[in-house]
Amino acid sequence: MTLVYFTDRDLGLRFPEILKNAGLTVERHRDHFRHDAADEDWLAEIGRRGWVALMIVISSSESKAFSPRKYRFRTRRPLP
Repeated sequence: MTLVYFTDRDLGLRFPEILKNAGLTVERHRDHFRHDAADEDWLAEIGRRGWVALMIVISSSESKAFSPRKYRFRTRRPLP
């Protein structure tokens, strides 16, 4: 089974292209959902599709000190 990586709109256009050029299967937010789609809606849908979500998560306390060089990656997999 090939993993499909879904990039959130906040990751822009270049990052998905870098992943594609590395040989990964990538789907972009803009190709499947409206730009103002609620996170809960698209997260539920890509979960049903079995895709891996790549996104930036910034808490309100981190927003003032955000640096593009500081990324936190999380994985969440549905339970069997």
